[in-house]
Amino acid sequence: MRGDRGFTLLEVLVAFIIAAIALTALFSGALGGLRAANVSSRYAEAVSRAQSHLTAASVGDALTPGDRQGDEGHGFHWRVRISPVETRPPDSANPTLPILALYAISSAVSWTEENRTRTVQLVTERLASMPPPPP
Repeated sequence: MRGDRGFTLLEVLVAFIIAAIALTALFSGALGGLRAANVSSRYAEAVSRAQSHLTAASVGDALTPGDRQGDEGHGFHWRVRISPVETRPPDSANPTLPILALYAISSAVSWTEENRTRTVQLVTERLASMPPPPP
């Protein structure tokens, strides 16, 4: 009647070890998924903030070349850079036409997460009138 005795202590320990390994893998996968969802959420927020800065920088008839930066809170830091790419020379036949320039506008938002600096950068170009030359 040796078969009616049930599991041995060794078999129970092996079953617990297998269950512990399976639960560890399951929790590790779930934690990785939560981290990825958090990083994705932060990227989406950074893209939205960069788009807002890009839109704000390109509003108006004239653009002012230069760099601007600041902190937005929640760990986000932004930088907007406007630089002229090409300028159309004044039209000697019609001097009343405005001088136009092509500007490169970049908007970058960065943040630090898990000891890594992450950055989202959006770049566009815009045609605008140049400010009048100084007298």
